[in-house]
Amino acid sequence: MVQEYEQIFESYFRVHSGRRLTKALVVKMNEKVSAEGGKFTVILFDMSPEERADYRQFLQSQRINIVDCARPELKDRSLRLWDGHPAKRLNELVAGWMEPLEMVEPSGRLISTE
Repeated sequence: MVQEYEQIFESYFRVHSGRRLTKALVVKMNEKVSAEGGKFTVILFDMSPEERADYRQFLQSQRINIVDCARPELKDRSLRLWDGHPAKRLNELVAGWMEPLEMVEPSGRLISTE
């Protein structure tokens, strides 16, 4: 029983530190891409409204470009595999949403690649 509680506490802390770790990773990725002359952009996908707002604020504070994929189709279970990952049709929809690609600069200005 003690081992089970230990595993529960470990997984709790791992899940709750996930957002902090993700943000640190995104910052490192942005640094690497920028150092190589690229332009790093994060796609916000499959997030709760609270997570989306938190990541938008964070990414804008780090001057990282955002593509926000907040679409009702993301909740359609028929577009998902049994484990929740996007199925082929959802990937096709996402590709269509990206073309023409619209990005939001950290300043909030919308950029279109049309």
